[in-house]
Amino acid sequence: MVNEWLLNVKQLDGNAYFVFEYLQYNLKEAMTFHRTEILTFNSRPETAEKIRILLYQLCKAILYLHDNGIIHCALRPDNILVDMMIYRLKIADFNPGKTFNIIHNQREDTDKILGFKYIPPEILLGAPHSTQGDMWNVGLIFAELLRGHKLFDAHVKVTSKAEQLKIMFSIWGTPTEETWPRIGKIISKYNYRKHKPFKEIIPTAGTYGFDLLTKMLCYDPSRRISAKEALDHPYFNSINKSEFD
Repeated sequence: MVNEWLLNVKQLDGNAYFVFEYLQYNLKEAMTFHRTEILTFNSRPETAEKIRILLYQLCKAILYLHDNGIIHCALRPDNILVDMMIYRLKIADFNPGKTFNIIHNQREDTDKILGFKYIPPEILLGAPHSTQGDMWNVGLIFAELLRGHKLFDAHVKVTSKAEQLKIMFSIWGTPTEETWPRIGKIISKYNYRKHKPFKEIIPTAGTYGFDLLTKMLCYDPSRRISAKEALDHPYFNSINKSEFD
C-alpha cells in the first residue's frame, strides 16, 4: 500500500527525501475554502454521501495503521490530505506516531502535538495515547465534517487540560460511574449532567450517523468503537466499499 503512494526517494546533503503523490488540500483547508463545493454542512443527500465517503476512508486508513502496530497520536483535520476532484483521503504527519511496544512506556506532552481541543478525555486525565485515542479523534473529525466547526470549541483560548475537560463535559455531559467506571467519581466535581439534545448539537448526522458518532465519542475507551467495527457500521452501507480496497 505504501509503495503505491511513494513516487520517489531523493538523497540530498545526507538527507533522504520521500516524494509522494500531490494532494491539493488538507481537510482543514478543504472545510475552510470549499464549503459550498465539498461540504455545505446541511442535510442534502449528496453532502451526506461525501462525508460518508471521506469518513470510511479515514477509518480504513486507521485500521491499516492499527493492524500494523502503529498509533497515529495526532489525528486532526490539518493532518489529513484530500483530493478534491475525486474525494480521496490520505493520512499525513506521522511524526508523533508510536508503535504499540513503546506507547505504554512513553507519555507525550499532547497539548503541544494535538492542541487541547483534540485530546481524548482519558489522555487529558493522564493516560497514554492508544488505538482508542485515535478513534476519539476520528469521531471529532466526523463531528467537524457534520457541523462545519469543532465540537468542543468554546471560542476562547484554553490554557489547561482541566479547562478543556470543562468545555467537553458542558457540551457532551459529565461521565458517570455507569458511563465510565472508576472515573465517574473522580470527575464528579464538574457535574455537567445536562446538555443539549444530541440532535441539536449535530442535527445533520441522521440515525446511523448519530449512532456511529456516539460510539466513537464514548468516554470510556474500553467501550469505544474500533476502526474495524466502525467499517462494518450500517452508516456506510450506502457506499461502494470495493472502490477503496
